[in-house]
Amino acid sequence: MLTAEPDLSPDLVRRRRDELIRHAAGAGTVMEVFAHAARRLPRLVPYDAAAWVMADPATGLPGAPGLLENLDGPVPAGAGTAPVDPGSPARLRRDSRPPGSAGELRVVLRAGAIPWAMVTLWRHEEREPFTAAETDLVGGLAEPLGEAVRTAVRATLRLPAGDDAPPGVLTFDPDGHLLSADDHAVGRLEELPRLDLVPTGFGLALPVWLLLTAARSTRALHAGEDGTARALVPSERGRWTVCRATTTRDAEGAPAGTVVVLETAGPATMAPIIAQACGLTEREQEIALLIARGAGTAQIARSLFLSSHTVRDHVKSVLHKVGVSSRGELVAALYTEQGSPAAPRSARPDGESLPPHGGPPRPEGSPDRGMAAAVGHH
Repeated sequence: MLTAEPDLSPDLVRRRRDELIRHAAGAGTVMEVFAHAARRLPRLVPYDAAAWVMADPATGLPGAPGLLENLDGPVPAGAGTAPVDPGSPARLRRDSRPPGSAGELRVVLRAGAIPWAMVTLWRHEEREPFTAAETDLVGGLAEPLGEAVRTAVRATLRLPAGDDAPPGVLTFDPDGHLLSADDHAVGRLEELPRLDLVPTGFGLALPVWLLLTAARSTRALHAGEDGTARALVPSERGRWTVCRATTTRDAEGAPAGTVVVLETAGPATMAPIIAQACGLTEREQEIALLIARGAGTAQIARSLFLSSHTVRDHVKSVLHKVGVSSRGELVAALYTEQGSPAAPRSARPDGESLPPHGGPPRPEGSPDRGMAAAVGHH
């Protein structure tokens, strides 16, 4: 793992930070954003291990894809397993220390108020904990890296959200052991990122984000909630899969097991994700929804207590951000076809190349591993 030289000058720190942001902003996929950032961040803030994980922007919960650096086993307990409070600032935690480490530094990567990813850094116990200055430096990357992830997500929104494939179903006993999985679930899992796979007695390895989603539904039931949980994950084919977990009760009211359903995310699920990926504000999302319901400028103005001139300005902004030229195209892009063209992207930075087959540049670590089980790290 690369480490920063001691006593970096402010000018060198600024230039390295700008270089990191520039390369991340030029990435074409979420994995490339992670790889570019992971390659350069140790030159600013030294660390021994890291986990870069995409979040479900609607819930702030960790999902996939993800990148692990220098972690041979699952990510330490608590690394990216807690939901993100959308109202909380993009601040880091330095008080959660997995075994064998002197400190942990965690940041949520946001674009505006929307969480798009999270990164956790660790240092071994022989190192000094992260300093306040290092915390501030990494925290200052939250917004530009969050924007880079958002832009990369937008670039992948090219395929229709729906398909005719049946949903896949898995069932778990009250202790979280897999009881059954149909062929449709197996097929859908093969299309999803192969992240931190956990073997089961079925000979079927399951990604940890799926197991955590099932566990969250059980915890929700114990907490007196509705016993459901959700994760939204982009597949390798470009489609997004929604994982819905529901924990049931037996005749005595005790948890009886959990059912997990995997299905292609439909328009209702994807519409807010597409709107957020396009950078629409809350007001712009309200106007887009009213347009989809057939409202004209005057009706929108009355509904939102705005002038017609203000509504027209908002509509122009929405059309520009989504990359369409008419209200009909807007409705198709957000709510029906859901395959809006990506915004023009800047050229890749000079001197940066991709390995064969178009994969992301790979730092030290595994690009095929992602967020992690709440178990100790090896």
